[in-house]
Amino acid sequence: MKLAIICDVHGNLAALEAVARDLDRVVGLQHVLVGGDICLGGLEPAECIDFLRQREWSAILGNTDRYITEEVVPAGPAASLLDWTRRSLDSDHMLYLAELPFQLRMVPEEGHDLYLVHATPWDIEEAVQPDAPEDLVERIFEEARANLVVYGHVHKQHRRELRGRVLVNPGSVGFPFDWDPRPAYALFTWDGRWHVQLRRVERGYDPERIARRYAAHHPYGAIWAQRIRTARA
Repeated sequence: MKLAIICDVHGNLAALEAVARDLDRVVGLQHVLVGGDICLGGLEPAECIDFLRQREWSAILGNTDRYITEEVVPAGPAASLLDWTRRSLDSDHMLYLAELPFQLRMVPEEGHDLYLVHATPWDIEEAVQPDAPEDLVERIFEEARANLVVYGHVHKQHRRELRGRVLVNPGSVGFPFDWDPRPAYALFTWDGRWHVQLRRVERGYDPERIARRYAAHHPYGAIWAQRIRTARA
């Protein structure tokens, strides 16, 4: 089994398309899973949903997807983008987001689950940073009932091993926050055990060009353009 996991597209269609072109070159790829936060923030929220549906990639719910469908009003800058994003979506887009599951599990062999969630198995908002305390990481494995857990939310690509179990963040497609502006994702291969490869898009995506487009057309262009350029929140 070979699968890719992408997270945190946030309406950046150019980045999503660049990742898709990268994945089209992966020999033997069977599944693509999407770890939530599909559309809030970027210029093409509806187009990103349409792209995932056309490709038939399986997605889970992210916290900002929930903001849109449940009309949650979050703290911070996300609140100011909600109405603008909702106006870009039709009823089919809203239904798609509302029906996303909280988690996904791939089981190539009993006892070797890959578990995908947006943030943690118990909370869609909790931010687990790469240097999170060991007791928090242990709780994630225990509540997921899996030795390989994949999550998004913090936009920082990393892989962490703890007592034989592996926690992976594929990073963000649309808005990385780990000082590397290239769209990020991860590949997982099962051949009797799981192998993990963290990847960045090396071609076909120009952060500076995309940043200029955001500066010109996004309602909060200066902020989002700077995030694209610097890969910082």
